[in-house]
Amino acid sequence: MANKKGNKQKALVEALLNKKGISYDDWLEEKHMEYITQNAGTLLSALNFNKKENG
Repeated sequence: MANKKGNKQKALVEALLNKKGISYDDWLEEKHMEYITQNAGTLLSALNFNKKENG
């Protein structure tokens, strides 16, 4: 059930982006980078923790 819903949402987003001349893959990559940037502190903390654990 969730997969069907996700497929419909993706198709809708793709159609809207296509109407604006934006590639879904480019848009998705941008969203990934936004999420990484928003969570940079968490990523750095995890990397620093791992660095301390492994000496």
